[in-house]
Amino acid sequence: AYRWIIDSRDTLTKERLDKLRDPFSVYRCHTIMNCTRTCPKGLNPGRAIAEIKKLLGNVIQKDKPGLDTTALHN
Repeated sequence: AYRWIIDSRDTLTKERLDKLRDPFSVYRCHTIMNCTRTCPKGLNPGRAIAEIKKLLGNVIQKDKPGLDTTALHN
């Protein structure tokens, strides 16, 4: 989810974050980082989850999309 949330063209960030605002999604992660150490693709899901938690807690804010994509959705 994080890759779409941070996309500068994404206009549905609030909706995406609202879907993650429950005790059974990102808050189940205790940031132990075992997922990052064992990821066969070399990704860092622990960091992505931590960044989503910051966005949900209003610790950081995402910039407004710089591109108007409303014409693409019609």
